[in-house]
Amino acid sequence: MKCNNLLVDKVYTSEMIQKYKPDKGFYQYILQCEGYEPKETVFIGDSLQDDIAGPKSVGITTVLVDRKKQFSPVASIQPDYIVGDIREILGWRES
Repeated sequence: MKCNNLLVDKVYTSEMIQKYKPDKGFYQYILQCEGYEPKETVFIGDSLQDDIAGPKSVGITTVLVDRKKQFSPVASIQPDYIVGDIREILGWRES
């Protein structure tokens, strides 16, 4: 994140929450703490199972970062968006 000049207000870890991705409780805890609804949230990650399946299970929009173009989404796990580099999303705006 530092490399891409991204600033965050807070970091949540599995150890802190005592829930581990892709457990629904992991994402629900963060949503509750931040006061957001799933439809107001985007989860970005590079793992289909941990970063796409989990957030989608609670209704969060997902972005799969596929740097090496090696992921083949399976029917049961479909990201909402796929990018090759996280910088591709930096200019996105709500439409």
